[in-house]
Amino acid sequence: MASLTRQALVVSAARLFNQGLMVISPLLLVRLLTVEDFGLYREFLLYASVGGNQAAFSLPNSLLYFLGREPTSAVAFVNRVVLGVAVTSTLACGGFALLSLALPEPLIEGRLLLCIAYVLFFTNVDFWEFLWFAQKRPLAVFAYSSGRLAARLFVVVSVAWFSRRVDQMLVALVLMEAVRLALSLFFWRRMAAEPAATPAKAGWREMLEFCVPSGLAVFVTALSSSLSGMFVDQTLGNAALAQFVIGG
Repeated sequence: MASLTRQALVVSAARLFNQGLMVISPLLLVRLLTVEDFGLYREFLLYASVGGNQAAFSLPNSLLYFLGREPTSAVAFVNRVVLGVAVTSTLACGGFALLSLALPEPLIEGRLLLCIAYVLFFTNVDFWEFLWFAQKRPLAVFAYSSGRLAARLFVVVSVAWFSRRVDQMLVALVLMEAVRLALSLFFWRRMAAEPAATPAKAGWREMLEFCVPSGLAVFVTALSSSLSGMFVDQTLGNAALAQFVIGG
């Protein structure tokens, strides 16, 4: 019971800290950017968030369930998640590009390729939080999630402070996620090279039976929460989206 309470406290502290960082970011950026540039930045994150939820398709979440059943098969399940997300993220980004071409006005004002690169870098080989949750390592979850958000806040605010240009901010975000992906690939390959403890009993079919309905539910939830911002952006423009975000 004491261990469970400690884990709950650490996870709750991580969530509160992360929420605080998410609130601080727009409060700083609105003082460094014009309304239109801040709207462009939020538009980029809006579509990247929707695309990222579709790209991950709840595959990393499945580690919480399957490692709870088979804790000694972590490497096998993690390898499946990495392979699965590589496929789903490619399909999601391809569909995103086709949707942009089909619309009368291009999405994200010509920054579509940058957004696709960000989604691919952001979602691939990003299973660590769910792996550590399943392995009951809340301090590692806290360090990873909070450190990642703090690094993103530092990079974005620093570039905005010195350049005041939204395009440089977006490029810096993509480069930061590229570095994270490279580090994750390195540590994943080290983990995958370790001798497998136990082959996974659950097959791909069982994983997909878990992930498909869960992934659809997560995507629909994320899309519904983003529809208001997308509608404001498409009908009123970036400046209105910036005011809408600050109001929220």
